[in-house]
Amino acid sequence: MVFVDIYEVGVLSANKVLLILLPFITFLTLNGIWALAVFCICLLMVMVLGYFHLIGILSVDIESTTGLKEWIVQFTLIGLVSLLIYLITQNFKESYERYIKNLVLKNEEISRKEESLTLYKTQLEVRVDERTRDLRDTNLKLADKALELHKTLENLNNAQERLLETEKMASLGLLATGVAHEINNPLNQIIRGVSLLEMRMRDDENYAKDTEMLRLLSEVKLGVKRASKIVFSLNQYGPNHASMNERCDIHDILKYCIFHCKRDMPDSVTIETEFDATLYVMNGNIAKIHQVFINLISNSGQAIKGKGSINVKTASTSDLLSINISDTGEGIAKEHLSKIYEPFFTTKAPSEGTGLGLYIVFGIVREHDGKLFVTSEVGKGTDIKLTFPL
Repeated sequence: MVFVDIYEVGVLSANKVLLILLPFITFLTLNGIWALAVFCICLLMVMVLGYFHLIGILSVDIESTTGLKEWIVQFTLIGLVSLLIYLITQNFKESYERYIKNLVLKNEEISRKEESLTLYKTQLEVRVDERTRDLRDTNLKLADKALELHKTLENLNNAQERLLETEKMASLGLLATGVAHEINNPLNQIIRGVSLLEMRMRDDENYAKDTEMLRLLSEVKLGVKRASKIVFSLNQYGPNHASMNERCDIHDILKYCIFHCKRDMPDSVTIETEFDATLYVMNGNIAKIHQVFINLISNSGQAIKGKGSINVKTASTSDLLSINISDTGEGIAKEHLSKIYEPFFTTKAPSEGTGLGLYIVFGIVREHDGKLFVTSEVGKGTDIKLTFPL
């Protein structure tokens, strides 16, 4: 626009002052050297055009009083103002660049601090998570320890009750042995007297034909023999029967145990027996064998709620005796079958059992080189099989 205007009107052009914008505009788009070069080229071209007007090469219809001196002064002023604008612009640009650079540095520093804070926050969260897990694990361990201590305390309490019961049983055993000993002497006198009286009656012709009297004497002898068996059974609970070389008549022991357990069972529970005709005698401890059968038969009776039955069966092979005790009780759950031999394990109420019965039975059976097998189904009953070497 400056070039065209000067070409048309020469030195009278009012647009020549716009040349002062060249350094500023050029400096914003190019560097300082290019701004100076462009300004000098444009200023030179404008001066040449003005000079052409002044010397008459280019002419206009408007007369002008401006001479070469005035033209040089005008463009010198324009040049100085443009240079001043350029210097101010350059200073502004340098200040602006420093400011931008400082902002970038601060932003980078802030970013580094944010990254550090983020890293620290992440590390802190990891530490908190680890500490939380440690605390949770510690709490679980403490809970397990507390549960274990609680179980241990329960076991100790049960063991104490069992020890007290054992002491009571030992005292009862001593009492039973003493009573049995005291009763056994008069029973022997009665049986000897009855036997002697029976012999004399059979030798005397006057009494030999008195069948009623002989029958009464036989009943007295039978009653005395039954009393002797009861006394003998009481002796088995004495403290002096620890031998493992006693001859155990399995059928006699089973009969006594059934008789003993039946008294504590309701009439709705029946006990059936299927004894083999063979006489089964094995070496062992009579009192402990009694304890095994009484525990098992009592457990079967307690498992029956209402009406039911218990079946006791014996059988043998050439060198092995087996005793089966089955009931129609409530049965044992599968998850409990593997625990029934553990001490203090019981599904009964605390007042109904200590959980030591089957544990003791298992120990006695193993002590006699025997084996114990238990199968059960909830709602159908339990079958217990014992095997002993003959």
